[in-house]
Amino acid sequence: MNAITYRNPFEYFKDLDRFMVGADDVWNRLSRHQNQNMTGFPPYNTRKVGDNSYVVEIAATGFSPENINITVEENKLVVKGSISQTDKEEGSTYLYKGIATRDFVRTFVLDDHLEVVGAEMNNGLLCIRVEREIPPEKMPKQIVVNGPSTSKPQLLNEG
Repeated sequence: MNAITYRNPFEYFKDLDRFMVGADDVWNRLSRHQNQNMTGFPPYNTRKVGDNSYVVEIAATGFSPENINITVEENKLVVKGSISQTDKEEGSTYLYKGIATRDFVRTFVLDDHLEVVGAEMNNGLLCIRVEREIPPEKMPKQIVVNGPSTSKPQLLNEG
């Protein structure tokens, strides 16, 4: 049998920054957070729902909106869930406990110009809406290429 070896996915892209101007900052931010979400709890989905719209869905069963704290800081979306001991039903005796209600922190790196526009809790699923809002000065602009000029170019040292 062949052994399967797993490599860090960032190794495949280590030379990509040579071809992308300014990508070093993006790769540095991603590499700082690559191991932060390795716990697997709670599970989540990221969906693209439009050209510039995304939804992050986090399975937060057992959490109420008061137990969830969402912040955006330095291009990071940080979602924290915490349930107090009184909310965890300390006096209950479980025969089997398969629904985890432990505290969690999930961090997502946001691309430039992504803004969190809202969040809602529905049937144990926390849905965070994110949209790309590109400022007008950052939008692509068309540059007109003019034909040859009929006037003689003026040199800087000419009067």
